[in-house]
Amino acid sequence: MNKFDATIKKRQNGDEYLELVFNNQTYEFEQGADYVRNEKDNNIVALTYAGIIKIANQEGVTFETKDWIKLAYNHITIRVVATRKDGLFREAVVGRNKDNMQSDGKGDEDTAAHKKACVEAFLALY
Repeated sequence: MNKFDATIKKRQNGDEYLELVFNNQTYEFEQGADYVRNEKDNNIVALTYAGIIKIANQEGVTFETKDWIKLAYNHITIRVVATRKDGLFREAVVGRNKDNMQSDGKGDEDTAAHKKACVEAFLALY
């Protein structure tokens, strides 16, 4: 079983960072780029796509886009397979359109769907 341990720490210059232990490897993540804090409860943090990819790269996880189905200009369905070094793989299928996306991502459903599929496939591995 994988061990997760996360702590918010401060550097000597006062900047905060997230220290995460994952699979006995310690990672440091920058606020904003690699992780975000919940607006209502600062104790809740979430890794961003960039943060997940940092771990995936270190763990040797590869991503392969299997299907990229675009039936209309404003809709995309993507299937991504994530594979670990030991051969274990998981896939994720994500469909996105401009109507089911947050307002800040309405112009970029293709990229948002691909990132979400990569993250979901990665999380399914662990």
